[in-house]
Amino acid sequence: MKYWYIGAAALVFAVAAGVLLCRKKTSPNPEIDGGVRHFHDDNAPKEINATEITDFRCKFSTVDLMREDSPIAGHLFTLYACQKEGYFELRDRSKEEGKKTFAPDETFFGELQQIVSRYAFAQHNGQHYRVSGLPPHFGMELEIRYASGEEIRASNNQSCFLPLEAMEALVALFEQKTMIRR
Repeated sequence: MKYWYIGAAALVFAVAAGVLLCRKKTSPNPEIDGGVRHFHDDNAPKEINATEITDFRCKFSTVDLMREDSPIAGHLFTLYACQKEGYFELRDRSKEEGKKTFAPDETFFGELQQIVSRYAFAQHNGQHYRVSGLPPHFGMELEIRYASGEEIRASNNQSCFLPLEAMEALVALFEQKTMIRR
């Protein structure tokens, strides 16, 4: 009779081990190439009343543009400014061309806010779009914080959501402060 219990326990153990070994491992949200994730924050304001920017971060790629279309075509840009420091990084498809730091002042932040307002950056607030499997450094990421606590946050790794004129204005402003010339 003991042997029957031992045999039954061994059989249960073998079945359980077989199930665990044969079970396909999948994540609840697999990231397959070409898979799209779109998140829209319904609570993100589309209008910002504040004007005092305290932190600005913007990364975008223009490698998909023809040189004839824009003076900023063919580059990867990283623009950053906070109350203490700022920098402008410019890279082309294959190498880093320059990263320069500067000390942003009130005039700089005023001009930056004019660009943000003129091109209504807040209309993109809360929009996050991600396509899996794309090479790095495509699309755009934007994050702006204001002294009031308001924020603008948006991203898209497939394409830039700001108009070309807005990106050109940002690059011109940061170039002016850092004296980087393409």
